[in-house]
Amino acid sequence: MKEKIGILSRVSSKGQENDGTSIEYQIKMGNKISKKIGMKPISYNEGGVSSWNSNVNTRPILVKMLTEIEGKRLNNIWVWNLDRLGRHSESWYTILKILIGWKVNVYVGESTKPYNF
Repeated sequence: MKEKIGILSRVSSKGQENDGTSIEYQIKMGNKISKKIGMKPISYNEGGVSSWNSNVNTRPILVKMLTEIEGKRLNNIWVWNLDRLGRHSESWYTILKILIGWKVNVYVGESTKPYNF
């Protein structure tokens, strides 16, 4: 069975939809990287949601992805930029703690190598 990679996509403003990093672009890039590294992409599309004033629990798609990680059903994720995970320091810490604690490989942008935390 092919290993899976979660493709997390999100925009936080209308400007991002139009500046070349739209949801569609993020999904396309995530799928491209997943193909290059030989993994099956699983989409986690949060749509247009700001992470600045939110905590993890107000982002159900992110919670679903983190639940898959904690259930040992997902150990690779891809994001266009690390700020797609979160910007608020409290939620960023929670997310980072899960990713590092569960030894998740995080791929960022066009890199085919996991991010080195």
